[in-house]
This record gives sequence, C-alpha cells and structure tokens, in this order.
Amino acid sequence: MEKDPFDFYGADTVSVLLDGVWIKSIGWAGRRSLAVEFGTIYTDRVHQLYAGRCLIGHTRQLAERRILCQYNPTTGTPATLMLAAVSDGEGAVDYGDKFGRLPANRYVLSWTASSYPADADHFEITGSTEPGGEVDPENVLERLHFTGNGAYTWETPYLDGSGFHKFKITPRDQCEPAGNAGTATEVTVYSLLPPDDVAFREDGSRFLLTEDSGEVTIDFSYGGGA
Repeated sequence: MEKDPFDFYGADTVSVLLDGVWIKSIGWAGRRSLAVEFGTIYTDRVHQLYAGRCLIGHTRQLAERRILCQYNPTTGTPATLMLAAVSDGEGAVDYGDKFGRLPANRYVLSWTASSYPADADHFEITGSTEPGGEVDPENVLERLHFTGNGAYTWETPYLDGSGFHKFKITPRDQCEPAGNAGTATEVTVYSLLPPDDVAFREDGSRFLLTEDSGEVTIDFSYGGGA
C-alpha cells in the first residue's frame, strides 16, 4: 500500500515537513513582491512558502535560504505564512489542499471561578451555530468538569465563516438530571477567517476559463478544503 505523503512516522516516506523550518525575517521587496529569509534543519530539501494553503513561492537550490514571491494581500482577509520542506525537485508541487485547517479557525476561552458552592459540578458551554446568530441552548459544545476554584480554559471547535460567534458558559450543580444553572457568562468572539479553498474540478484543475467575443469568464467554486 502506498504511504500517505503526510505520514510523519517514517522519515524515508515523508514528502512534506512542516516542523524544523522557521521565518527569520520578512519584508517587501517591491509593491507586490515579498522577500522571506528563513532557517531550516534540512540541508537535503528545497523549501516552499504558503499563504494559507496557497503555494506562493519556493526555492530552486538546496542551499537557498531566501524566497522571493508575488503576494497580493486582500484587504481584510488575514493570511498565515507557512514554510514547508519538500523533497528535491518538488518545489513547484502544491500540497496546500492537503494541509489541515488553520489554527486561526479556533479560539481559546479563559475564565476564573471563585467562591463557588461545594455542590458545583460542571460548566456547560453552548454556542451559536452560525456567525451573527444567538446562542442556541440545544447546541451544547462541552460539559467541563468543575475541579475547584481557579482558572479554566477551553478551546472552541473550528469556526466556519467570519463574523461574531457567541458562546455561553453556565455553571451547574449536581442536581439531576442536568444540574441547576448558576449565573451564566456570555462571550463573543469576532473571527476574521480565510475562505475555503477553491474546489478541484473533475480534470484536476481549480478554474475553468472560457472566452467569448474577447470577454474571459472564470468559473470556480469553494469547498476544496478539509
């Protein structure tokens, strides 16, 4: 069976390595040209630079430690720059569609519990189901066990779409069946997330270009990300 190119368990089978590489400096080399200098532990690989999951530049020689690329940022849409080390000769191979979802799609809620009664049992965390929506009491995301007064943290699930996502943290006691509710705290997270990847077409391309009387039309659809 062919090995998954993202199998990190055997160094001989790995095609893409995301650790062991780091950006040392970054700056504009022109109005829309980005210069990135980086460090790496890999001397036998070429390196790629991704904006989100889009390949925007790569080295051509094993000894290169600088990538120059064209970069056109979209106003209001953040892009995470990421380095990858790939096998020699694969610098132009775009692996972006195989990457996992970005950490920017998740957030950490932190709060402190103090002077809680002895029968406190857990925190019930509910949330909205879409950006801009109100908290849905039926959308229970987590029941976090109460371990005493102190600090608590909880990581949200992946958020779909930019906008205001609301969460409610409700302390509950040990009474059956779900526990009596204490005073709830509502938290609103404003997320500004990149859109989904452009989906692949049946022929392996992402875009369909057609021309009619000098007018070019580009057809594509979103939904290509994991």
